[in-house]
Amino acid sequence: MGFTIATVLTAATLAAAVPDGFLIYERADAPAPVIKLDGGEKWQVSRKARGTQWVNPCADARLGAKGRTSVRKAVLHGPAAAQLEEVAFYRNAKAAERAMDDLRRALRHCARVDDGSGVGRDLVWTATPAQVGDEGLKIAAQGYQGTQISLHGQRAVVARRDRAVFVYAHADEAAAKPRPQDFRRHLKDAATTAARLR
Repeated sequence: MGFTIATVLTAATLAAAVPDGFLIYERADAPAPVIKLDGGEKWQVSRKARGTQWVNPCADARLGAKGRTSVRKAVLHGPAAAQLEEVAFYRNAKAAERAMDDLRRALRHCARVDDGSGVGRDLVWTATPAQVGDEGLKIAAQGYQGTQISLHGQRAVVARRDRAVFVYAHADEAAAKPRPQDFRRHLKDAATTAARLR
């Protein structure tokens, strides 16, 4: 699986901060990103725990914030695309479960929202269960102009293992319905992280 016993985190360890070097995309042997880049872009790693989350249909800064004790994220920005890995610890498994429940509610409540472009374009959010960790979701956001698919798509896998919630996602200018291959890499990375969070 590409990790050692030293990198497997137990429930007791989860009470502390997400350790340096834990993220897949901050390692020296990080896999190639799923987005297309012009070159020169680098992963930016941070511990910013607050602010609007990437997978956030209602653009609500409170989503996922309650009970969150630590976060570590890696973000890669290209000219017209971005990719993210995020691992967040919560004070207990119940708080992490609540964060997942809140995300499901947001997906239902804001299933179609104005994308803010000012041209009458909407983001349509959909989600299906994913078999990863204790619970998981494959989530897609896709731009629509009326009934026609338009630019801007986001694909993500959000999963929970015990008191950790982790996200693998990318956004680009795709104009197509979600496909299984859109999630393949994110599912693989989420499964790797789930296995390290024992």
